[in-house]
Formats: sequence, structure tokens, C-alpha cells
Amino acid sequence: LVAVSISFALVLVMEALFRHLPEAVGNGVTRLATAGFTVVLSHPLILWLMLKFFPAVPDWGIFCIAVVVPWIVGLISLRTAASPWLTGYPHRVPNVPGPSLDHRRKPRRLRRPSTRAVRRER
Repeated sequence: LVAVSISFALVLVMEALFRHLPEAVGNGVTRLATAGFTVVLSHPLILWLMLKFFPAVPDWGIFCIAVVVPWIVGLISLRTAASPWLTGYPHRVPNVPGPSLDHRRKPRRLRRPSTRAVRRER
């Protein structure tokens, strides 16, 4: 019950805070949160591997590696077909400027000028 209360309070505080921040910050945090499922699933595995095979690494180094590596894997996997399996989110085409990358969409047809407009020009 305490953990739920703390989480709920943090969500409320962050909602109020993010209203005053630039949109790019919110987009970055949303992208990190989307990849967070990968961190939750692979964090224990990386901790075990680090403690088993690299015991000389200090605790803070193990912690950093166990958080950063899964997040990088999660962020990269968001752009691959493995995204549903690793992050729980469907694969999405990255936002890039330029023409639409959605090939299923039909091209827009140009409208022909009406016959009235053609007659007026003559």
C-alpha cells in the first residue's frame, strides 16, 4: 500500500512538472519509459552476469551497467521488429522529416480544375 501511494504521488508530481517543461523533454522521457520494460526484464540477468563473471567491478559500476545497457537495448529495439517481444510496444517507424513512410496509404490525387474555371480563363 505504501509503494502504491508513493508511485501515485510521484505520477501526480511529474504530471504537474512536465506541463512546464519543453515538449522535447516529455518526448524523451516517454521514449525512456517505453523502453523501461526491457530494463525490468533484463536488469536481474545483467546483475547476475556482472556479479558472477566480473566481481572486481565496484558496486556503482555494476549498477550503472545494469541500468544503462538494458535501456540502450530497449531504445534500439523500439526501432526493430523485435520491439513487441522486448518492450511490449509495436514496432513504429521513427519520426523523420520528409515524405510519409507509410506505404499502405494511397497517394493523394490532384483535383482537376472545374470546367467553369477553364471557361473563365479563355
